[in-house]
Amino acid sequence: MATKKELRAALDRSRIAIDDWLNTYASEFCDEERVKEAGTRIREGGGTLAYIADVQEQNREALKG
Repeated sequence: MATKKELRAALDRSRIAIDDWLNTYASEFCDEERVKEAGTRIREGGGTLAYIADVQEQNREALKG
């Protein structure tokens, strides 16, 4: 079973990824600086799909424990 710390890390990363997705696809409703930060994280993660896939893999690993 995953530790509380591993579960928390996966949850935190998922929250950030969802915020990044919102900042990217609904940028007109978001703070300009957060939109820039989201774009940087997505680019550094290899693009939108690679970024989300990596986050989901962390979630799967945390749930597997």
